[in-house]
Amino acid sequence: MSSCGAAPLHAIDKRRIVVPVHDGDAVWFGLTAMAAGLRARGVVETAHHERLEIVSVTAAPMAILAGAPRDGGGLWPFTRRPTVPGAPACRRLHLYLGRSAPGSEDDVAVTLSFVGPRAYWRLARKDPGQPADPAHRFGQYLLG
Repeated sequence: MSSCGAAPLHAIDKRRIVVPVHDGDAVWFGLTAMAAGLRARGVVETAHHERLEIVSVTAAPMAILAGAPRDGGGLWPFTRRPTVPGAPACRRLHLYLGRSAPGSEDDVAVTLSFVGPRAYWRLARKDPGQPADPAHRFGQYLLG
């Protein structure tokens, strides 16, 4: 895997965000804390209605949602239509952000929906960008 730049996203409201993911492309997320002590937890909802806990790493001022655990070690990036056997087809990423223990009442829940380019245009009225082109990457980040 390599990084080809930042993906666009669009907030539908305070709790729902859509992210365009072209067929075969994948994304991952880093969250910058606006205040000290941010804790992030994520759950991916797959196309097969599985719920996968997401590996997260908190290192102030960044909380990194690294990806879905992979059998045998490593991580899967978030992809809508995987091209690699065994990779989960991700439909939604439910984020829980807070400062205390996971699952506490002060958690803020936000849902990111991974959609195709046409659905993104319909919902956001914004250009979903082009599929990633490894020839234009700015760095290489191995995920597995």
